[in-house]
Amino acid sequence: MDRGKVSVAEPYLPPAQPAPSSEFALARLGAYWQALGVTDPDQIAALSEQALRRAAESPESPPGLDSVARALVAAGELLDDWLARALEL
Repeated sequence: MDRGKVSVAEPYLPPAQPAPSSEFALARLGAYWQALGVTDPDQIAALSEQALRRAAESPESPPGLDSVARALVAAGELLDDWLARALEL
């Protein structure tokens, strides 16, 4: 077999993308809380920090999510928990 004509295949996976910065994650979380009607900047910062901590501590994050997506999932879970407590479910 003539191996001289075999070309190198392109890599199957795209090159790794750098992880989003924590500032970007905080900005996205801030926009999330503002969309939900939170207007106090201190409260937005506290909620965002809590969501980031929860995302970092959560081992059950869906695979393949970047840090911003994990933080947004954690923020949604926080909201679910608060609503459940408020409704006493």
